[in-house]
Amino acid sequence: MEKSKFKFLVVEDEIQANKNIVERMKQFDHWKCVGAVLSLKEAIKIIEEEKPELLFLDWEVRGGNTFTLLELVYSFIDYRPYIIYFTGYQSDRPEIPMEIINKYQVSKYLVKPIFENLTNHLTEYIDEAEKKSRVITDDDFIWIETSFGAKERINPLNIVFISQCETSSRKKIITMHDGKTYEIKSNWNNCIKIAEDFQLHYSFPNSRYFMINRSYISKKLKPFIWLKDTYKIEVTRDKWKDFFL
Repeated sequence: MEKSKFKFLVVEDEIQANKNIVERMKQFDHWKCVGAVLSLKEAIKIIEEEKPELLFLDWEVRGGNTFTLLELVYSFIDYRPYIIYFTGYQSDRPEIPMEIINKYQVSKYLVKPIFENLTNHLTEYIDEAEKKSRVITDDDFIWIETSFGAKERINPLNIVFISQCETSSRKKIITMHDGKTYEIKSNWNNCIKIAEDFQLHYSFPNSRYFMINRSYISKKLKPFIWLKDTYKIEVTRDKWKDFFL
């Protein structure tokens, strides 16, 4: 029997809701539950030891609120799980979505009750989580040729964004996770093909001047997004719904 490829953690102190999420995840054979816990203390231990690729986080659990867990996740350099965050305190604490969207990069924010949403969209969320968690092998590296004729071997999952060259519309600048940049001769269709071939979660925050890898979004504050807390990019009004809703 093939071993599970991905791990998930449920942090929810309503016991029945906790069990419900775990039960729904059983349809995905390649996902393994590494914890269905009620408290912050238990969750912290599992995150530190297991680094699950998917987190289901209720806002208030035993021992405090899960902002503590978001802080923990973002304390790790290369750990960015897919996070489904939910709360039943939206009306009492309207600042909650502002905090988690602006300060943290959660993948989905849901208001309780969440189970109709999960019925309609869980398969979609799992597909996104798998794409975000995909590990690339040496065989998947690609060769690119810079506009200066040099050949470079890169990991496409480490592409943070691709931008239009200011001096030529026929050239693009690839910016990597380690800060290295490569100028290449390319059109946007070729860039999109790379993103789709390697299942990068890409978007255009403006009129095709930047193509970003959404996995590297670290903060949002309309009208800007930040990638890796370093690159600040403006989102045009027509694209706001893709980033801020």
